[in-house]
Amino acid sequence: MEPSITVSNRKPDRRSQAPSPEGTRCLLCDWNLIPWLRVPGDWRRPTLGVSYGVGWCPDCALGRLESRLSADEIEAAYRVPYVPHTPSPTSGFDQSRSRSLLGRLRDRLVGWRVGAPEIDASWVRREFGERPLDVCEIGCGGGRILEAFRSAGHRVIGVEPGAEAREFAHAKDLEVLEGSAESLPAALPTRRFDVVVMHHVLEHCENPIKALENARGLVRHDGVLVLETPNNEAASLRWAGPAWPWLDIPRHLQFFTASSLQRICEEAGFEPWRTDFRGYARQFQVGWIELEQRIACFVRERRGSAPRRAGSDVGRWVLLALTLLAPPRRRYDSVRLLARPSNRTC
Repeated sequence: MEPSITVSNRKPDRRSQAPSPEGTRCLLCDWNLIPWLRVPGDWRRPTLGVSYGVGWCPDCALGRLESRLSADEIEAAYRVPYVPHTPSPTSGFDQSRSRSLLGRLRDRLVGWRVGAPEIDASWVRREFGERPLDVCEIGCGGGRILEAFRSAGHRVIGVEPGAEAREFAHAKDLEVLEGSAESLPAALPTRRFDVVVMHHVLEHCENPIKALENARGLVRHDGVLVLETPNNEAASLRWAGPAWPWLDIPRHLQFFTASSLQRICEEAGFEPWRTDFRGYARQFQVGWIELEQRIACFVRERRGSAPRRAGSDVGRWVLLALTLLAPPRRRYDSVRLLARPSNRTC
């Protein structure tokens, strides 16, 4: 099944729905989810005989993994070549550009649609200046973003569940505590921060509302939350189907669009004030295409079919034509939200 994103103006009548398992109900409206996508296993663990279904709420534009994973299953999902301390979420594959003449032309065209920049020192200085602020990143990996804030003159601390990533961050002389968005370190909730960052973290959370409420408790009344996740409204997801690299099931448990990300932030006590989109050129890079092709081969082996255009270099020209002038919510593979604490109490 190729994923199709639909958003309805219908208001669910909760009185008419039959009881359903927890994993098949929307986190926001509690309405029964509809089947959206089935992935025939974990491409990072091809010998694992498990398939995964994702449900979708068209009213909230929000998806979630239907099967609730045990703590052991979640831990096992990360015992793979999955390196959170590499320079960016797409690290781990070749990010070089095409070398052919046509490929270079395509690179030039996609470079025209840059979108929001990466969170680096330049972005930090532009957004927050250089007056020293207290910054906490939840799910900081090896500290790439913390380094960007530190180089701009800010005081930083991180939270990270992965031991390897924490060691990598400690080697950079960064203070990183053991914990997660849903289970903060015991010492952290006593502190307040001007900026809290959650960069490609919320999609990994079993209870994203709780994770955001925890973040809300850390942000000062005039502080800012910086939140980024994959954008599951991107045209490239419909293009590649279950071979889309940003799905990364079962490490990703939640599937957001810009609208559902805004709503879940509001539910947790934030007021979103800016939405940015980013991640266009990388969808046309050599490594992304090769990774998509690798996942598509796995899908075909397990279920006998996958979109033939997935991982196709030639087909990238069609995707370019479909997306170059498309609205941002369809063009970019990630959505970034900036939000302030609301006046209401969580």
